[in-house]
Amino acid sequence: MAAVALAITAGQGFGVVYFNDGNIHNVDYKILEQVEVGNDPTTNNPTALNLLQGSSTRLSVNNYDNSTTTLAGGSILGSLQLNDYASAQLLTGTISYQLMAYQNSTAVVDGGNIGEYIIVLNSANVEIFGGSIGSGIRVGQHSDNPIATFNAVTIYGRDFMVDGNPVEYGEFHSQLGGSLFKEPTRHVSGILSSGEELDTDFWVGQNGTILLIPEPATLLLLGLGAVMLRKRR
Repeated sequence: MAAVALAITAGQGFGVVYFNDGNIHNVDYKILEQVEVGNDPTTNNPTALNLLQGSSTRLSVNNYDNSTTTLAGGSILGSLQLNDYASAQLLTGTISYQLMAYQNSTAVVDGGNIGEYIIVLNSANVEIFGGSIGSGIRVGQHSDNPIATFNAVTIYGRDFMVDGNPVEYGEFHSQLGGSLFKEPTRHVSGILSSGEELDTDFWVGQNGTILLIPEPATLLLLGLGAVMLRKRR
């Protein structure tokens, strides 16, 4: 494995481990410092961090540039924050606090556990196929000032219910047209594509969207139903 740099942050009692050499790092050990992942400053090649079974970070993991982080059995005791054009995939493992996607970053949640919130701001996009979410999903802008960005969380599954009402599929936007932190609390439930249960709150601010997409089997049934309806007519 390529070497990483350790820089001590003065006065805070902890350091920062930088993965920014453009290589792939498979980590199966504990990191007691904050982690930052970015492109190689010389070549601009992206760095990939894979947090495997047995790995854990005491603090947060922050991704920048075009870097990637894959959570595959490890645990992040803080948050996973994505900036710039960074990306992440959650397969198994735990984020104790939040998954935060900012700017033009992307994340795919196939499994694992997010202890608190998924937060999506500033042209970021998150797709959810599985996993569990502790406190809720926040998507949109955090201010009342209009900003020319679009943020989306796409959820794949079936048997959706929004605010207690059955929904096969659809889009959900801001109700008040301002900051997502001023929006009313809403609720979504259903079965994710992975077979895991979805049952969480959500808030959608201006320029934000939550998309509910039926899994392929449900789409097939909907299509067959439309065909049968046309035949009856």
